[in-house]
Amino acid sequence: MIGRVLTLLLAIYLITVGERAFACASCGSGGDDPLILYPWENWKVYAGFSRSAGFVLVDAAGREGLQLAPDTRNTTTMSVGRSFSNRLFSTLTAPYIVNKRRSYERSGWGDPMVTARYTLVTQ
Repeated sequence: MIGRVLTLLLAIYLITVGERAFACASCGSGGDDPLILYPWENWKVYAGFSRSAGFVLVDAAGREGLQLAPDTRNTTTMSVGRSFSNRLFSTLTAPYIVNKRRSYERSGWGDPMVTARYTLVTQ
């Protein structure tokens, strides 16, 4: 009962604070760009790390391939963003990838990405 009351009070508070409540704009979950700048931010830097495992290579016919897949892939992502106005910003992102298979390891820079975003309609 107390938990429900506290949840309700938190929901009321978050709804009534209006423009003071902001969601996380650069949480690293974007499919194309991990960094989003708010209108009042001039610069922002993002660093993220992800680890993937359980790879299986599959050929065009849907059969498991004969080539070896990595056991794990570690990706470190660095991104920097610069705002040019309240509506326009640009980011530069570079991932560093490490593939490991048992004691064998290969690493290198992934594809760098330069993006620009312009906000047509603000809230």
